[in-house]
Amino acid sequence: MKEFSKRSKRAILVFCGIFLVLVLLPRLYFYIYPTPKFTLKTVDIGGNDTLIKSINTSELLTYNERKKASSRFKKPKKKFDPNGYSVEDWMKLGLSEKQAAAILKFNKYGFHSPSDLRKCFVFQNDEFYDLIVDSLVFPEQKSKFTHDPNRLDLNFVRKNDLTEVLHGDSLLAKRILSYKFLLGGFYEMEQLQEVHGMTQKAYEELRKNFYVNRRDIRKLKINTEDVYRLKEHPYIHEWKVAAEIVQSRKKEGDFKSLDDLKKRIPHNESIFNKLAPYLKF
Repeated sequence: MKEFSKRSKRAILVFCGIFLVLVLLPRLYFYIYPTPKFTLKTVDIGGNDTLIKSINTSELLTYNERKKASSRFKKPKKKFDPNGYSVEDWMKLGLSEKQAAAILKFNKYGFHSPSDLRKCFVFQNDEFYDLIVDSLVFPEQKSKFTHDPNRLDLNFVRKNDLTEVLHGDSLLAKRILSYKFLLGGFYEMEQLQEVHGMTQKAYEELRKNFYVNRRDIRKLKINTEDVYRLKEHPYIHEWKVAAEIVQSRKKEGDFKSLDDLKKRIPHNESIFNKLAPYLKF
């Protein structure tokens, strides 16, 4: 039988020593510092749930305060019509510029009920929607037969009404509605000739079946709208003109009248003359 060398014996002894320390040390610790014993007791509060209620309420308030502090959305200060909100207005409620622009782009035919809003992905965020839903005010849906029972108000017709008069041309009907939205409504029938793809025959058919109520147009708040909203109007359209309006507003204050607008931003008189029926100072 082969004997272990002194070096091997020493290694075995060290190993056994380490093993014994690892095994015995925890036992020695709990022997010196025994674990305290716990006793569970049942306490009868005699139907007095004030303590429980106060604890739950305290925890709930703490959670709501944390949630409120972490939310980036803000409740509107007063009731508002979502159809008249600009990018800047939506951003004041906590939306990003991209989300606000998406709302304006989605709102081609107007929001007439909360369900219309929910169709837009921005309002599918329950936290934001629940915060604003009680503040929403929608314009009354007027009857289409407001002037002549044989003719419809062009500013309140639907796509099917236009498609029927245009003998099935749904594409042109869609373009008319889109242009109406961008304008804020038609103030005269002649504006139909500005719609892309409009033919003289189609224009004459539309004149026979529709009329325009100028009171129904949506005004453009020239002293409050941001550059994005101004640029969206077909009669402004260019960034340069929209930017000039905003810059002049910042430097010299609000515009007082159409003449004031023409004076402060020259070389755009023809644009402002067409825009005049839509302006609100």
